Amino acid sequence: MVSKSLITDEITKMIGTVGDPFFVLVERGLIKRLTQAVGDDNPLYRDREYAIRSGFGDTIAPPYLLLTAFLGDPREGTHEICNPLLKRFLDGGGKWEFYKDIRPGDMLMVIPKFANAYEKEGKSGKMLFLVTEVTFKNQLGEVIGKRQTTIIQY
Repeated sequence: MVSKSLITDEITKMIGTVGDPFFVLVERGLIKRLTQAVGDDNPLYRDREYAIRSGFGDTIAPPYLLLTAFLGDPREGTHEICNPLLKRFLDGGGKWEFYKDIRPGDMLMVIPKFANAYEKEGKSGKMLFLVTEVTFKNQLGEVIGKRQTTIIQY
């Protein structure tokens, strides 16, 4: 018996598509509130004189600021790219890559992409894996970070 694929025609058409970019301004206040919220007292993030003396030229933002750049933005998620017949979702994990320092005044361009979809057989049947990628660029067009996330539907 051949079972039908969980990857619908709609999902197949979406693979490789890039969503509309959106922008996040990195303000000193954002860096301060974020580092205070997580208890990070690294002076590179909070003490401008220290950062200058250390050769950074100014304070920088912690790499984990990128996590906040897309929180709550519906354009980045996979909820619109899923199999409507499958009702359960799991976090399939993710990975981050950081390339450049994030600085106060940077205008981050957040570029979401639906990268891939594939199936695997689980103990209770087929599972659908949906992979998204987000690229973060600064105002100079330099890639400062990337994130890949997998959502599992079953």
